[in-house]
Amino acid sequence: MFKGIADTLDYHFESIINSFIVMERYCADGTHLSRLSNGPMESLNRIAKDLKRNGRGFRNFEHLRNRFLFAERKNAQVLASPLPPEKYQVKTEIKRGPYRKNKS
Repeated sequence: MFKGIADTLDYHFESIINSFIVMERYCADGTHLSRLSNGPMESLNRIAKDLKRNGRGFRNFEHLRNRFLFAERKNAQVLASPLPPEKYQVKTEIKRGPYRKNKS
């Protein structure tokens, strides 16, 4: 059992050592030391996945992209003009038939 644990630690030794690297971070109230983290990147990936899931099949990639950028902005002004509906609405030549009313 100890051989398996030792092999695992030996195999992941470099990753374990790298997890203790400390960097100097700058913030509003000065500088502080903190460890490296992939948390900010994971957060960004999650937001994109949530938007994609909530979009339920966007047909327009530009609309999805702009929605993602809007969700990720940090106190920035929106410097874009909206597209006219003809650009993002998909219209077909198929005419809809009459509705049937349910008689109860």
